[in-house]
Amino acid sequence: MYHNKRMIGIICLSVLVSVFVLISPLLATGAGLFSRITPSRLQAGTITVAGTVTGPAGPVSGVWVGVGAPEVWRETTTDASGRYSVSIQTDGELWIHVRPDVASRLTQANVWMNGITADVTQNFTVTNGYLLSPRPVGSDGAPIAGDLWLDVQPLQNPLFGTESYNQWYSLDWDDVTQRHQAVLPPDVYYVTVRHPPAGYFDTTQAFDLRTSDAEADLPLNTSYVHPIPYDPPDAGKISISAVDGLGEATITGAAGAALPLAHVLLVNLNSTHQAHTTSEADGSFSASIYAPPGSAIMIKHGPPDEWRWHALDVGVAEGVNPYPGTIVNVPHTHTAGQTELPFAAAGGLDIHADDPADTRNYVGAA
Repeated sequence: MYHNKRMIGIICLSVLVSVFVLISPLLATGAGLFSRITPSRLQAGTITVAGTVTGPAGPVSGVWVGVGAPEVWRETTTDASGRYSVSIQTDGELWIHVRPDVASRLTQANVWMNGITADVTQNFTVTNGYLLSPRPVGSDGAPIAGDLWLDVQPLQNPLFGTESYNQWYSLDWDDVTQRHQAVLPPDVYYVTVRHPPAGYFDTTQAFDLRTSDAEADLPLNTSYVHPIPYDPPDAGKISISAVDGLGEATITGAAGAALPLAHVLLVNLNSTHQAHTTSEADGSFSASIYAPPGSAIMIKHGPPDEWRWHALDVGVAEGVNPYPGTIVNVPHTHTAGQTELPFAAAGGLDIHADDPADTRNYVGAA
């Protein structure tokens, strides 16, 4: 069932891994849903890859597992104890794909590893998820035939990796339904169709899998659309509540205030406190942040891109365009003398709270 698309996946992943190795120093190591690699001594060339697939109810039987190396491919299914095992020849590079039956709504898993010189024990934990099934269509509404490269990225819970270990999600082609599909953990996912047929351009669309399956058409762009939004959040649609006893206010964006199903970052420019949220399908959002009277709150929005979100403070210096933002001011009625500031927010509460090289490691409170 998965043989043809997995071989195609390996070719594509070779390209993805090459790109990943170039950018991986920017990424942090992720614990993810996978156990660490357990090596043991063996003869060079051929290794055994084995492990257990466990779900919410315990070991999962009948799960398809594909294991690939640069020139070899092996497939198996888990036994009644959730165990799998294959022997494969490798020069140190491996791909492992785990696919429970789609009807079970248990999530997929994909792992790439490099530098392998010993047997590998790789366990997987699959969780309850939802079905993502986009169908790329042309300007006439008809499905686009032929091989397409679909990239899928989670918004709220990104996967991280290292130079020798990486995780990702992928959309598989199903010959029966004639659709791309994947069972993924609850989240918002951005699907990008790359290198579409002539007459179309790379196309990205967000799908909300937080509470249900998402099966929908994905109309391809007939003109170029820049991946970074040009316009900042609409300040005219953003309101600020009264400040509570802790100095926190609720920042609310009405419909159309931000991009739909996007990451929304709020930063108090006076105190450096931060808050993060996800906008709804209509572009509305709500988040609480430390914002005493007189605070200036910067609000940014954009799609998933951990490089940009984690390095907003050095983005321009590194040649990376940061996401657009707007600034709203918390009104105040304070008065003060010539040598005093007439508002409550006057610099950081703890100058050591935030690491200047990372804008996302701390969310403060009064």
